[in-house]
Amino acid sequence: MKQMKGIRLRIWGALAYGAIMILGLGWNIWSFQVVMLTFFFISIYEFRNLEKLGTGVYYKYGVYVLASLSVSGFFFFSAASLSFSLLVKIALILGVTHHIYAFATLWFGKEEWYFSWPSWFRAAMYIGLSFGALFTYSVGLMVYEPGLILFVLFAIWAADIGAYFVGSQLGRTPLHKRLSPKKTVEGLIGGILSSMIIVVAYSFFRDMSVLRILSFGLVIPISGTMGDLLVSAYKRRALVKDSGKIIPGHGGILDRIDAYLYCQPFVAYLLF
Repeated sequence: MKQMKGIRLRIWGALAYGAIMILGLGWNIWSFQVVMLTFFFISIYEFRNLEKLGTGVYYKYGVYVLASLSVSGFFFFSAASLSFSLLVKIALILGVTHHIYAFATLWFGKEEWYFSWPSWFRAAMYIGLSFGALFTYSVGLMVYEPGLILFVLFAIWAADIGAYFVGSQLGRTPLHKRLSPKKTVEGLIGGILSSMIIVVAYSFFRDMSVLRILSFGLVIPISGTMGDLLVSAYKRRALVKDSGKIIPGHGGILDRIDAYLYCQPFVAYLLF
């Protein structure tokens, strides 16, 4: 009985979250900005709590907000002016480099190289930069493209679903035992193939070369997996299962958008 109640809670939580994401991101530019800004502030709140539980060394909430808003604001206002396009491109390269570096320290067991950075700086580079990259191609150019925004979301969801089902049925080879014992190479491949289906479908509505299709089909699920593993590392340090409790049966906002958030600099670079 208790198990069935938990399952129902997860189903309702997933439906509510999915509805908010699809309607919020795809309804109009105002709903998009309201949902994303709400997620932005909640993500920073959850990040600060993870730091508080993980190391006990943390700053006031406003410090994280100011640092992250500064980075996001730079992307938003710079992208609004074509004269700053080169500067945005360079910033996106730095963002992609940061995300790859952060993940590489985890993969090779050198995570303290990354976690030794001040937490406000990590928040700005992870949350602020990722949201900023999203704003760059969604509303920064003053052109609201709900199809493009939802395409990335659906590609991430497809990767998660494909990885889960393929990994649970065919998974034999651990992706990385220390970082995530349950993730498998077979699951990752399943996620890539599932994401590729969404990319190919989207290409019928937007002119995309074969190279771009392959780029998105690989970059979105792989960078999403990187983000998932990074947030898992934060939670391990804090000795908690979830980043928060705002979504019934699913945890916090960072638990749900970790992959979607982490892939943004990569996606924005391919688009910009």
